[in-house]
Amino acid sequence: VYKLGEAGDVKKVADGYARNYLLPRRLAVPAKEGAHGMVKRAQAAGAKMREQEAKDKAGLAEKLGNLRVTVPLKRAIAIPIRNPFPSIEPIISCVTI
Repeated sequence: VYKLGEAGDVKKVADGYARNYLLPRRLAVPAKEGAHGMVKRAQAAGAKMREQEAKDKAGLAEKLGNLRVTVPLKRAIAIPIRNPFPSIEPIISCVTI
């Protein structure tokens, strides 16, 4: 649940929030004696899922790090740029269309 916790976390929330939002959407279960085993399984599953996501993200970051993109330009024209601060040199001298 966004800004509340991840799978397997045990959190204390307001009764109304649990009753009206979390429980009907099956985003949480009441913390009772029988729920501890389910919490442990959910923690293990969540850790495994986060580990797999980290591996996937690392692989994608490696692929994107080696990616080179070339954008061909059709033409470049010089357009005078009015500088509101004449004491500072303009950085852009032409605009590409």
